[in-house]
Amino acid sequence: MIYPCSVFHEKEILQRVSSAEHPFLVSLHGTFQTASHLFYVMEYLPGGDMLDFIKSVELEEPDVMFYTACIVLGLEALHQLGIVHRDLKLENLLLDRDGYLKIVDFGLSKDRFGYSDRTKTMCGTKTYMAPEIYLKLGYGMAADWWALGITVYVMLLYELPFNHKDPVEQMMSILYDDISLPEDLSEDASTLIKEVSWPQQISIMCL
Repeated sequence: MIYPCSVFHEKEILQRVSSAEHPFLVSLHGTFQTASHLFYVMEYLPGGDMLDFIKSVELEEPDVMFYTACIVLGLEALHQLGIVHRDLKLENLLLDRDGYLKIVDFGLSKDRFGYSDRTKTMCGTKTYMAPEIYLKLGYGMAADWWALGITVYVMLLYELPFNHKDPVEQMMSILYDDISLPEDLSEDASTLIKEVSWPQQISIMCL
């Protein structure tokens, strides 16, 4: 069986990520294949993904700040390795047995990528994609921070800030609409949403 190049590219990225042994990035233990299938032996994360988790519990603001800290540290380590994730979202954040979040799924990631590098490949999950991805003018690692801002918003408010069935409306909303925050949201929570996506705002201003 012939496997697509992207499968082996993801394997290479996972091997690099695993070599860092970072507590908030998933580890790959090994790979093997049969005549018809390729298998990844991944670190066991019994808590499941964050999307399912928030459907069963009501997170308080301190919980969201804790989980956000896990993601921030994981993203920083990923970027230091020269990897931009490009598909950060609740489904790609899994809980380990101790309740810590780990970033998983590097199928859309790009490696050998520097802080000043830019790419124009349009990929990711539409409701989490940064404005400059839609603009097709080139985007960098700041796109991951935008996705984190969307993730934090969902963990706090249990809804997406930009969510339209029509793809054109979705794009226009991301490009031009402001994120509205409820008045009863604490100042700390409001600041958290703004601060984690601040690098993205800087990159938009420079376009």
